[in-house]
Amino acid sequence: TTMSQMGILPFIGWRPQTTGWLPVDGPVLTLIPPLAGAGLLLRLVAAVNFASGLILLLTLFALLSILSGVRRAWTDLRSTARLPAHLALSLSGLTFLAAIWARSEALLAGVQLLVFSLTVLFLLENHPISRLHWWRAIAPVAALLALAGFPLTAGFIALTSIYTVWLTNGLLVLVLALVLLLLPLMTAVIIFVRDHIDNNPAANRQNRSAISEVALLLPATGLIMLGGLSWSAIHIAAWLALLLTTAGALLLVRFVGEVQEAISTVDDALSPDRLPLARYGSIAQKFARQVIFSLSEAALILEGDRGLLWLALFLAVLLFAISI
Repeated sequence: TTMSQMGILPFIGWRPQTTGWLPVDGPVLTLIPPLAGAGLLLRLVAAVNFASGLILLLTLFALLSILSGVRRAWTDLRSTARLPAHLALSLSGLTFLAAIWARSEALLAGVQLLVFSLTVLFLLENHPISRLHWWRAIAPVAALLALAGFPLTAGFIALTSIYTVWLTNGLLVLVLALVLLLLPLMTAVIIFVRDHIDNNPAANRQNRSAISEVALLLPATGLIMLGGLSWSAIHIAAWLALLLTTAGALLLVRFVGEVQEAISTVDDALSPDRLPLARYGSIAQKFARQVIFSLSEAALILEGDRGLLWLALFLAVLLFAISI
């Protein structure tokens, strides 16, 4: 239930992928279900200790959810209306990771990061930054700092808690995986904020009330969070991971055009028409079609209410086998 509410794989299909909403509607439709799931998860992690095999499986699902959000964000990198909905998917996965590994306080930090950073990004759509409205940059900068894990923010508590638990248990590969996922995520957010800088504010000047201007600053205060691990208890590699994510994202923004061109080049080079597999091409294509067909059939089986019945049946058989 928690995974379906938060949109964690494989329960990902319900999430809205487009936004034609008013600024107030966007965060509501995108964030209320993950909030409900996080509330249930908060009760769950306080009473349940996950088995090691189960927690690694849930970690895989959460990382794949982050990857799915990052992939969709980069696909719609220039679509400012769709990008926040994709980022919500990645941040839901990060919040889920914080819950299952670092428990209650890290979960609350992840929820604050999810809710308030995305609210800032939604409000930024109708509040572009300019020299005439320089104060509008405060909230987006706060969201970027929180996503980067800057101290005294919710992102710092969530990320350092996750990293420290993983490093303490010798799970360096998970730290590297999350850093590699957060790099393009941070880059997408930086580009989103940069695209909302108005270079001609005089021509696009709109009279807004003081309440409307202050509204953009209020979510930024929710990103401030004290507590978490003492700084001395944070693993040194966790600090390095935060630094690497921020530095890498800033470099990636500079070369984003070259990165997209390189991705297109690699995709083109690895296309079936260009690979030297003439002898085995037909066999590989048939195998690929069969795999895709099988995956499509599996997706159809698990789709909708019927999928829940199949999952319930699978769990019943699994529990019966365990009891024997």
